[in-house]
This record gives sequence, C-alpha cells and structure tokens, in this order.
Amino acid sequence: MSPKATTTSDRFARVISTPAGLDATLATICYTSLLLHTQFSNSRTPSRLANLSPAFRNLYNLLEDTRVYTRLTGLVALYTAIRETWAIRQHDVVSDILLRSSLLAVTTYQVLENIALLVQHNVLRSRRLKPWEGWFWTTSNRFWLAALFCDLARLARARQLGFEDDSVVAGNDAATEEGHESLSQVENAVNLLRKQWWQELLMTAASLPMAVNWSFAEGESPVNETLVAGAGLVGGLIMLKDAVKYAL
Repeated sequence: MSPKATTTSDRFARVISTPAGLDATLATICYTSLLLHTQFSNSRTPSRLANLSPAFRNLYNLLEDTRVYTRLTGLVALYTAIRETWAIRQHDVVSDILLRSSLLAVTTYQVLENIALLVQHNVLRSRRLKPWEGWFWTTSNRFWLAALFCDLARLARARQLGFEDDSVVAGNDAATEEGHESLSQVENAVNLLRKQWWQELLMTAASLPMAVNWSFAEGESPVNETLVAGAGLVGGLIMLKDAVKYAL
C-alpha cells in the first residue's frame, strides 16, 4: 500500500473514530443513497439502473436506522454538551432565551425519539405505549423543527447585533485600551463568527425539509423525497467537512 493511501486511510479512521465524524460519514452516504434511489426510480431510467433503486433505498433505511441507534448511545455526550452550553449566559437576553429554548426542544426531541425507538423494538413492552409509537416519532421531529426555528431566530438576532458574541464584546473593550493591534484581532474574531454564522445558517436550512417531512405521519408529508435527500446530503457534507478539519 502506498504512503499516500495509508495517510488517507489513517485520516478516514480518525474521522469515523469520533461520534460526530461517524454520524457525518453515515449521513453523507445515507442521503447519497436516497438521492440515487429517487433518481433511479424514475420511469425514464434504463432498466439496469432502475434495478439498483431498491438496493439504494434499503441502504438508506439501514444507515438511517444506524444513525438513530447511534444517537441513543450518545445520550451521555449530548447531555454533557447541553449542560455545558446551558451554563453559559449570553450577553444578549433575546439570544439567551432563544438558545435555551432550542436546547430544551432538542432535549425533548431526543427523549421522544429514543422512546419511539425502544417501543418499536419492544424494549419498552407496555401495551399502553405501543399504539403511541407513531406519535412519539412525529412529535419528536416536531420538537426538532421547533429547535430549528429557534436557531433561525437566534441567527437573525446575531446578524442584527453585528455577529458579536460575549468574547467579541470583551475584546472590543480591551481593544479600546490597547490600540490597533488588538482591534485587528477583534476584526478577525468577527470575521470568524461571520463564517460560522453562514455555515450554521446553511446547516439549519438544510435540516428544515427533513424535520418537516418527519413531522408528518408516513405518506402525509408535503415534502418529496428528492428534496429530503438533497437537503440531507448538504447537511452531511457540512458535518463531514468539519469532522475532517478537526481530525487532521
């Protein structure tokens, strides 16, 4: 094996060794499979490609289930991340309320999704819960949708405030006393926040079609599969880009 191939495989191993990197990789492959399924299932597709459509659909189902199982095992890490974020107060009251509302909605989403998963696989065997399985799935995604709307509102507020967070506010105060070099550092911090803002906006926008789709019972969604696949692939690639950057 060539050194270049070894380096590539080592980088890939580092990416998938982290929960975020594994989820990003699975999401990218998952929604690529769904997109191929939607394209190959077209009536104009040559028969040899059309025959591949069910396989891609099955691969999508398998990987999506795997991602749900992974989120179940990642509850401790999620709890830790939410607790750490909750402990930090934002300097802007509106941003603080929106952030905390988003965290509460995401937490509820995860709890309901995990209950739905455990009911589906008869881990929770109560007869009272089984008829509510579909409700748990759709309601969990409605809380995810609520979290996304909170995130959009928070991002709009951040733009209104000029992309300044607590660190930039503190940096501005220090820069006023220290001079031009510190002012340049503050400008760099603002530029970094602006880039992060655009990435978060794109990620949030890409998540919306999926959250809307799964907020409805099967067969009732107004969102078509092609849009879900395209949006999911965009989100997966963004997450994968970050995972690769942090793994290097």
